[in-house]
Amino acid sequence: MITKFSKFTIIFLLFLSFSALGQDSTKFTNLLKSDSTIFQNTDTLYTYRWNKNNQKWEIYQQELTRYNKKNKIINTYLYTRNISNNKWEYTKRILYSYNSNNQETEELVQTWNVSFQNWINTKLKSTTYDFKGNRDELLFQEWHKPNTEWINTMRYILSYNLYDKNKEIIIKTYEGTNKSWNNYKRYLLSYDQFGPPTEIVIEGWDAHSSKWSTEGKYNFLYNFIGDKTQEIRATWNSADKKWLNSTKLQMKYGKKRTLTEYLYQRWNYKENTWTNYLKTTSQYDANYKIISSTEYKWNTETKEWFIINKFLYSNELNK
Repeated sequence: MITKFSKFTIIFLLFLSFSALGQDSTKFTNLLKSDSTIFQNTDTLYTYRWNKNNQKWEIYQQELTRYNKKNKIINTYLYTRNISNNKWEYTKRILYSYNSNNQETEELVQTWNVSFQNWINTKLKSTTYDFKGNRDELLFQEWHKPNTEWINTMRYILSYNLYDKNKEIIIKTYEGTNKSWNNYKRYLLSYDQFGPPTEIVIEGWDAHSSKWSTEGKYNFLYNFIGDKTQEIRATWNSADKKWLNSTKLQMKYGKKRTLTEYLYQRWNYKENTWTNYLKTTSQYDANYKIISSTEYKWNTETKEWFIINKFLYSNELNK
């Protein structure tokens, strides 16, 4: 069982120095403080793991997210606790770039190389926008170490209707041998007037017929303020020419649009009904900040929920 403590502080930061490695938690935190205005805010998530031997919660992971003055994420660092020497070590970082309109243009993922003590490129997502400011393409690439270059993997091409609502997403995969892009998936979005999408139809590309073929669909329901309350997923049976239910997601909300329950169900073909599978419940304080959440799994024999994980969130690091 894992417990997470979330800490949000408004401090001024410099870029995290590599010398932070190997410091204890107090020194590590102090190294982040500075009078620089490069980073305006920081959000830190502490993860604790239960040690069965000494029957205590032990911190083993820390995720640090930093923001600029416009509250945009600049970078996210992930650190893990080395059990053998009880030191903090880098694991992964994500760096973000923005255009003049404060729209994200790049998301770079890097992993820490312990042997060479430096960051190694892993994945890159690049986003472009049309003249209206709508995202029109997402390019995904992976780092190829032997040639020290980025290799194309996937593209998302987005198009919009007259009301600037996303109506179509085409996913293409890259063929390295021929250096060409091939159709892979297509998502067709439908709307009820001006609200969020009520249905998404998923199609796959048939290379033999050079046509799109229906594979599945998502149907959505919302409450009066636009929060999604239900999502039903179904697959298309081309032989019987009918839709087959797959999964259903249901969401409940409290005051201030706080998500209090998330229910995941699967379709039971023998009983011809929905069957519980997973559930998450969340609790909030008087300021509507999350303080705890519990994950459950359904026992089909006893017809009861049993706990599989618990998470706690706090404004202070539990020492």
